[in-house]
Amino acid sequence: NLDWITRPVFGIALAIVAIAATFYAASFALLLAVLSVAAAREWHRLVEKNGAAREAWITYISVVVALLLLVLRAQSPAPWILLGVATFLVFVSASMRGARAIWHAAGVAYIGAPALTLLSLRSLAPHGASVIIGLFLVVWATDTVALISGNLIGGPRF
Repeated sequence: NLDWITRPVFGIALAIVAIAATFYAASFALLLAVLSVAAAREWHRLVEKNGAAREAWITYISVVVALLLLVLRAQSPAPWILLGVATFLVFVSASMRGARAIWHAAGVAYIGAPALTLLSLRSLAPHGASVIIGLFLVVWATDTVALISGNLIGGPRF
């Protein structure tokens, strides 16, 4: 199966990018911003198949600006307040359209809070980059074992 070749090669390439970005706070923030926008796009697409452009854009902008605020002022509560305000705005926006407001709003917190937490941990902890890389290694190891076990055991895919 070609998956046994493409997945490891692609995974190793992405791991190199993630580890390299982790050593520099600005590049780590940029990586988190890009991944957060991709995650928000997917979240809003899953919540509403016909599109939720306004809610998605509020999420994109608020998470990226919150990450930027955290880079500029690490100890400030402003990024977290911005996420709270954005969550409320997304809820109101989706409610006005009669869409699934709670699910759209939850996406802001579900994507923004981990991104801010990772950047805070990277920036504020004495060995933040090492802690983040350790976290990555644990997640990658468990995912790899799950993939191999799933392929060996077989059965239906989720």
